[in-house]
Amino acid sequence: MIVFSLLDSHTTSSHYTNIRIDNYVYTLEGLHAAKRMLRPDGIFVVKFDVETPWIAGRLYGLVSKVFGCAPEHIQADSSSSTPGGHFFISGSQFRIRQALQDHQLAAYVAQHGNFNMSKARLTTDDWPYFYQHEPGLPASVIVISLALVGLSWALLRDSGTHLRALRWHFFFLGAGFLLLEAQIVSKTALFFRTTWAVNSLVIAGLLLLIIAANLLVESKPRLPIEVGYFGILLTLAASYLVPLEKLFFPSLLLKILATTLVLCLPIFFASIVFIRSFASAGFRGEALGSNLFWGYGGRCSGVPIAVDGDSLPSNHRGVFLSCVLDCTALGVELREIYRCRFA
Repeated sequence: MIVFSLLDSHTTSSHYTNIRIDNYVYTLEGLHAAKRMLRPDGIFVVKFDVETPWIAGRLYGLVSKVFGCAPEHIQADSSSSTPGGHFFISGSQFRIRQALQDHQLAAYVAQHGNFNMSKARLTTDDWPYFYQHEPGLPASVIVISLALVGLSWALLRDSGTHLRALRWHFFFLGAGFLLLEAQIVSKTALFFRTTWAVNSLVIAGLLLLIIAANLLVESKPRLPIEVGYFGILLTLAASYLVPLEKLFFPSLLLKILATTLVLCLPIFFASIVFIRSFASAGFRGEALGSNLFWGYGGRCSGVPIAVDGDSLPSNHRGVFLSCVLDCTALGVELREIYRCRFA
C-alpha cells in the first residue's frame, strides 16, 4: 500500500506561490512514479483535506488518469481521535471489490461517497501549481504591475532621465537573467525539494558561477564576447531539449552536477557577456541602471508568474523567452558596434 497524506498543511498562503513542498508531488508524473512502485495487488490512497470543489476534482482526475479507472472516494468524518478528510482510493480493483464485500464498509462508502467536485486542469511537472485553479494572472498582480510601471515612469521623468538614456542591451540582459533565475529555482525543486535551504543553495551556486565568470574574464582579458553568447545559446538549447526526468540519477553528487550543467550554466556565460559589455561601456551608471531596471521591476510585478502561468510548458517557455531576450541583447549590441565603426 502507498499512502499520500500529511505532505503539507493543506492550507494556501497564496494560490500563486511556488515555494510549497507538495509541488511536484500531486502531478501526473508524481503519481505515475508511485504507481510503478506499487505491486499488482497493491492499493494506492490519497488522503487530503479538501477545501474547494476543484481541488477534489483535480485529485479525482489525477488518480483516474494514472490508474485508468475512477477511484473510490470517501469523505470521512472527524472524531476526537481521528481527523477527517477526503480519501481517493485506487490500485488493485480486485482488492477493492473484495473489501467492499463487507456490507458495513460498503454502506459507509455509499453514504460518504458523494461530495461536491468540479473540474480543474491536471497538474504536471511542467505546470505543478497544485493550488492554482487554472493558468493565468490574478487581477491583483495585473493592477500592481501597472502601478509599478506608472511609478517607474513618473520617477524617471522627475529625475530628468529619458527612455533614450536606457541601454537596451543591458535592459534585455537583465530581463533574460530574471527569467532564467525564476526557472532555475522552480525546476531545482523538482530534484531537491522546495525548501528555503534548497533555494538558498541555488542562489549561492548562481553567485559562485558569477564569481567564476569574473575570474575567467580577469585571467583572459581578451576573451571574445562571442564566446559568452555562443555558450548562452548552446546551454539554453540543452535546457530546452534535455528532458528533466533524464537527470534523476541515483547518485546525489551526479544529480547536482547534471542539474548545474543543464539548468545553471547559462548564468555563467551570461555573466561573461555582462562583464565584457559593462567594461566596454566604461562601467557607466546608465548601463548598470538599465540592467537593474527590468530586474527589480520584474521581481515586483507578475513577470515570473506570467512565465509559469500560461499554456506553454514552463520549462520550455522560460528557456525560450530567455533565449529571445538574449538574442535581442546581442542584436542591440551588434547594432551599436556597427554604428561605432561605420558611422
